Amino acid sequence: MRGKKNGTFAQYARSRKISRASISRAYKQGVFNGALVERPGRKYPLLDFKKADALRVQRQLPDTRVKTGDKSGFVEARSWSERYRAANIKLALEIKRGLLIRKREVHDKAFTAGRQARDALFNIPDRVAAILAAESDESRVKEIMQAEIEVVVNDYIKALTAITK
Repeated sequence: MRGKKNGTFAQYARSRKISRASISRAYKQGVFNGALVERPGRKYPLLDFKKADALRVQRQLPDTRVKTGDKSGFVEARSWSERYRAANIKLALEIKRGLLIRKREVHDKAFTAGRQARDALFNIPDRVAAILAAESDESRVKEIMQAEIEVVVNDYIKALTAITK
């Protein structure tokens, strides 16, 4: 195809053993503006191969030739695969040992503990109303309320620490 004068971007890339993506990038950057041959009714123009070669040299585009028979892509993919598998094995082991727990379990237990604490706080007035009505000393009323709230908060803290065990 070296002797061909005009052609598509794909043909130019194949004939020069360059990736199609690098030709596309160069076209979008305006590198081939002087080498375009318009085609009426077509979206993309043709490339004048000789002018395109001259413009590539002038712009000093990097040589991104397609590597054939290169094993580095396979080796790299294999190493990524091995790293992924090792990370999954490590994660499964940490879950088995109890070092990690599932997010959903933590969320459910924390929600339950919060709901129980809320219910306990709402039940304080019903539990202590009669006792507080009989008390006339302000400091004694305050002590009773603080003790009830403290019980609820301590129960909530115990429920949250039980989640992490």
